[in-house]
Amino acid sequence: MQLNAGEADAERIYYLAECAHRAGDETQPSAELDRLAGQYPKSSWRLKALLAAASRSWVENQPQRYLPLYQAAYQNFPTTRRPPLALSVAFRAYFERREDAENLLREQLRNYPAAARLRLRCIFWEGWRKSGTILARRVCTSSV
Repeated sequence: MQLNAGEADAERIYYLAECAHRAGDETQPSAELDRLAGQYPKSSWRLKALLAAASRSWVENQPQRYLPLYQAAYQNFPTTRRPPLALSVAFRAYFERREDAENLLREQLRNYPAAARLRLRCIFWEGWRKSGTILARRVCTSSV
């Protein structure tokens, strides 16, 4: 068994962040995420730390905290097999009726066609039923 020293250190930093969170410290987990970004930007432990922090913020309904974390995860780890990361950002933009929503939703259709289509259908029909939004119709009925 070979152990990569960098990965072992990244794992240690991940656990430091998790322990700090568990102890109620709100600043150290963020500092450890920054440290992972600086020292081990492509480590799987960084991805795990981003997802853990984002999930906690999502549960607490704090989009101002979880959206940048999910965005960092899907931008820095584009080959991850976790499309909901990017979809969370795109759907939030859609629900907030932001100008970049259409582009974000199209990007998800291109990058994750199987997963995105199912979720977009739900949004499309809900949006169509409630308000008949042009955005939902344009994104979901046109080809990417």
